[in-house]
Amino acid sequence: MAGPRDVNSGSRACVPFSSAETHGFIAQRKRVCCSAVINELIFLVEDDPSGGYTARALGVAIFTQGDTRDELSSNVREAVEVYYDKPAEMPRLIRLHYVHDEVFAL
Repeated sequence: MAGPRDVNSGSRACVPFSSAETHGFIAQRKRVCCSAVINELIFLVEDDPSGGYTARALGVAIFTQGDTRDELSSNVREAVEVYYDKPAEMPRLIRLHYVHDEVFAL
């Protein structure tokens, strides 16, 4: 799988922001100090205007993309594994919340 695409090329892109960048997703390593384990991590999934899907975690700096839902699910799983250092810190569930905006004129 190719890495992030160039922002200026007009195609989908992941923009690095002081993060660990791997395989088309960004997992930022800055976290708030806390010992609580997240039981569920929710990703907001939207259609990408250039095709495919983008997903961003709510409350945690994880972003990824995929051309299909299967690819997106795989990328989300991989991004979560990269973000969390220890398996004990990982959430038990990942929820993909698909949002589809539809705009029409009256």
